[in-house]
Amino acid sequence: MKAKYLYLICLLEASKSTKYPEWFRSQQDMGKLYGISGDTISTGLLELEAKGLIQVTRDKPQPPDYSNRNANVYRMMNL
Repeated sequence: MKAKYLYLICLLEASKSTKYPEWFRSQQDMGKLYGISGDTISTGLLELEAKGLIQVTRDKPQPPDYSNRNANVYRMMNL
């Protein structure tokens, strides 16, 4: 169910994006905006990625802090 819910969120976010089918938003922002937990977001997105429904481009953390990085970029894949 998590993946299904996140798929709908991904479709909505992609449709609002000026770079359709790509979009970006931090998981923290998604949690606040859609009222869901970080675990639900992470699990759902990982399931969608494993099934090839989305492609995730992750920013590489930079030293010395390693916590400062940009939000992931998500790309909706064709069914």
